[in-house]
Amino acid sequence: ELEIPEGSNLIARGRSLERDDRGHAELTVPWNSSERLVPFQLVDAYGQITESSIRLYGTSAASLIRASDAKISAKSAFVVGLGPTLIHYTESGLRLTNYRSTALTVTGDYQLPMSASGNWTIQGSIYGTAVQIQQSTSDDPRFIGVNGRLIYRLPFSRESLELKLAAGIYYLSMIVPSESFGFKNLVGPQLYPTIRYQIPGVLTLRTYVKYSPVSEQLRIMDLANREFAYGISFASPALLKQKLSINYNHSDLSLSLSGIQISNTTDSVSLSFLIF
Repeated sequence: ELEIPEGSNLIARGRSLERDDRGHAELTVPWNSSERLVPFQLVDAYGQITESSIRLYGTSAASLIRASDAKISAKSAFVVGLGPTLIHYTESGLRLTNYRSTALTVTGDYQLPMSASGNWTIQGSIYGTAVQIQQSTSDDPRFIGVNGRLIYRLPFSRESLELKLAAGIYYLSMIVPSESFGFKNLVGPQLYPTIRYQIPGVLTLRTYVKYSPVSEQLRIMDLANREFAYGISFASPALLKQKLSINYNHSDLSLSLSGIQISNTTDSVSLSFLIF
């Protein structure tokens, strides 16, 4: 009997083991000696594969072994990403701007489980413009964003289909050397539901939706000032044992600040690598 963390999938003897309500799974193995080494793979909630084995001891012809010492706790994860982003930024009203660029964006994401089961997780992430590849102005603007979230794994989630609900705070800003356009220091709450679908040993798909009403420096919020975003990622054992993922993200920011209507849309494709 093996104890499996929430959101993880255990593969042994070529099959995925079902997790019961206690977080346990049962495995029966053929028995023809006093001990046997059983290899297995644990695919955790982040798609990371851990290979290990359990040495079983017994005397019966067919034994069901309790291996409480084989418990594997949920682990923290740090992921970095890099990829091109298409940006279209406009201003109207008291100031007119129509800016387009292709930029290289760098991302970082850290998740820390708050319990061995992984039901509650703290997440922090950051993204920013690393370099402009092509742009319609020489002003060289940069974008930066920071997320802080508390994530809860919904209780009706299964190993193959996991649903999480996250809430937290979002900060975003622009750095424009001439200060002729742009915004600074926007902050607000956010909702961030996610879905993970997994075929053990084949692929893992993740998708999310994000909604965040934002304002300047925590002033009274206008819900029309918001960022809406969504994305999808793909990982497979063929991609460095699921340490590498392919991602697509879209965001749509709409603001009205001091008589200026601002719109910013981005589309990005990136590769992310699981550091640990």
